[in-house]
Amino acid sequence: MRAGDCGRFGPPGLVSQLARACNSVHANIAEAAGQSTPRQAARHLDVSIGSLNEAESHLSEASAVAFIAKEKADAFIGEVCALRRMTLSYKRWVLRNNE
Repeated sequence: MRAGDCGRFGPPGLVSQLARACNSVHANIAEAAGQSTPRQAARHLDVSIGSLNEAESHLSEASAVAFIAKEKADAFIGEVCALRRMTLSYKRWVLRNNE
């Protein structure tokens, strides 16, 4: 995809895909908190981690096609990575302390 392929709102579907991925993160963390077993909670946290991976990919794509500045994308990606580390830590805590 080239920068010229982007419309006013970026590559087709990118903004909505990024929004869906980001919304999935907190929704699955909330869903994990309501599960009755650690294994079920961990499954929802895994989905949340997958959504963070997807968000990082969309941010990289947005930067690659010059939809957002590389510096801004890198800052957002840094936040995504920090959230992924926190979610992984939470998942380990859930599995270790609630069995």
